[in-house]
Amino acid sequence: MSTRFAGGAAALITLAAVLMSSVGTSAAQDGITVQDSSVNYVFGRQIEFTLTAASSAPITSAMLIFWARRGADGEICEPEFEPGYEIRAYCALDVAGLELTPFTLAGYSWELGDLSGRHLETEPVWFRYKDNRFVWELYERDSIRVHAAGVARETIEDVLAAAMVTAEELSRQLGVTEIGLLDIYLYENLFTLRSGLELPGGELMDAYSDPENGVIAISAEEGPGSDGWRRALPHEMAHIWLYRASSGAGIPLWLNEGYAMTLEPEPDPYMDAFVEEALGNGELLPFSSLCVGFPSGRDELYLAYAQSRSLVRYIRDRYGQEAIRSLLAAYAGGATCEGGVQSALGLSLDDLERGWRLHLQKVSGGASDRLQVVLWLVLLALTSLAMGYGFLYSGFRKRVRR
Repeated sequence: MSTRFAGGAAALITLAAVLMSSVGTSAAQDGITVQDSSVNYVFGRQIEFTLTAASSAPITSAMLIFWARRGADGEICEPEFEPGYEIRAYCALDVAGLELTPFTLAGYSWELGDLSGRHLETEPVWFRYKDNRFVWELYERDSIRVHAAGVARETIEDVLAAAMVTAEELSRQLGVTEIGLLDIYLYENLFTLRSGLELPGGELMDAYSDPENGVIAISAEEGPGSDGWRRALPHEMAHIWLYRASSGAGIPLWLNEGYAMTLEPEPDPYMDAFVEEALGNGELLPFSSLCVGFPSGRDELYLAYAQSRSLVRYIRDRYGQEAIRSLLAAYAGGATCEGGVQSALGLSLDDLERGWRLHLQKVSGGASDRLQVVLWLVLLALTSLAMGYGFLYSGFRKRVRR
């Protein structure tokens, strides 16, 4: 007898034993049924899935499909289990190997098959992959919910009030009335926030938003080394409102980030000067390169954000707030980065950029002229002061000689 045949015979004997031992207790069942299914995880480390199922014929196959987010490709996990009329299956997935972002809605489904040829695919179960290292206190008002961990009650109330005001302003500007639930996760400090926002690819962030799921994560910390929640909250909320206003369509990154920065109550005071310097040095970035991504270099990344804010302000000042809505409507209809500008503003992206550059030159030139006038006035004042001092000194010497 060959080794291969002997192994096959052993497997048949094992399966036959399972059949004989279970037939009395399973004859009443009809088809495959799931008796229990659960998911547990250690945030940032591992997700565990367990399943108990039964059938009127021995279950011979089981497979778990996991989705890191809606629309993502499924991750397959094939558990080890003993075939039989009733099985218990277990799967564990390492978070490090998944494209899993914090606070997203992740999902899973089981596929089972039995010896009679029947198959069962369970309905997907979706769960919020939140940071369960902390106990979150819930505070809510209307459709806005703040989940706080280790944060003072007064700060939580301030965040909730600011979120209400920002929501009203965003809805007014963008014409969005139905936003759904907004979940804001408020960490105690920047360190705990960053430890929870270790995104796929090793990217570290000081604030985070998931527009599809209506989730924001920010830090309650304020002071040196932190922009503070007062700037981060309206910025991240803007991303969610823009997503809703464009019906979930992808909008150019320069519009997404540029508009979000115009909502910040304490804007970065150095950005305009940085753009003017790049203009003078011929180092401005073409906006056609800022449609889907920003540069990775520190200075170029900062310039990309600064230019985006400047362009969005130019569009709003030159064409009105309605132009922003028109852009979003065009992108909601499937327009490309350049096509959306053409549809909404009636000019190409290159023409828009040329108009923006001319505007910058006028503003920069005007500022330069004003600076020269101020310098001349200062110089004139110093000259007059020097001459006056000279006359006084000359008179003093004359009086001394007498």
